[in-house]
Amino acid sequence: MPEVRIHIDIHEALDILVSVLAIALALTFSSSGLSISSEDFISLMIAYTLTIGAGFVLHELAHKFVANKYGCAAAFQAWPAGLVFMLGLAIIPQLLNWGSFGLFIAPGAVYIMARRIDVRQNGIISIAGPLTNIALAFLFFAIFLFFPANDTAQTIGSLGAYANLFLAFFNLLPLYPLDGSKVIAWSMPAWLAASGVSFFSLLLLGFPIIGLLDLLIIAFIFSILFRSMRMF
Repeated sequence: MPEVRIHIDIHEALDILVSVLAIALALTFSSSGLSISSEDFISLMIAYTLTIGAGFVLHELAHKFVANKYGCAAAFQAWPAGLVFMLGLAIIPQLLNWGSFGLFIAPGAVYIMARRIDVRQNGIISIAGPLTNIALAFLFFAIFLFFPANDTAQTIGSLGAYANLFLAFFNLLPLYPLDGSKVIAWSMPAWLAASGVSFFSLLLLGFPIIGLLDLLIIAFIFSILFRSMRMF
């Protein structure tokens, strides 16, 4: 197997940075309103950057690492339409007094450049991201458990566990181009195991069943939007 060499150029690093900040901003707006002068704005931006931002970056780097391990070139690219859609869902409903819509976190992805890659390799590359999020969720939950007297650790631990399980479950939905569509094409048992762990762990942390419908609708719209954008 080829030697693994992870290289991130300046353009890729900027795409990752923009995506992380956009995720933190969208979630801050969604949870605390549109005022950037509120007391919660900075603290929430930091908390979301450390938890969901870290989960997003490591998710994408896991794809890149495994793709490189199979000898494929891979690079993260921000998706402008995804960034706009994500921020729009956080901002527009509040401007129209519609309340808060479901979360959408897909501002970009790792694109794999390879002449040939089989279904198994593609499935393993794809599941690497969600498995990384599941591992991070357990790490954040351990922080929550081991530092019960520290308010910061409690906030970061609980938010990090929930956010990374959400990222794993969302990305495992079997809708193209999400990871789940490629994992399920490779191995139904692997998909069921990873999806089951992320979903039932989310339920234990308080994920509302009714929120599943919102999530499926958003993922379906994203899939249609992605396919239509690829036509141009």
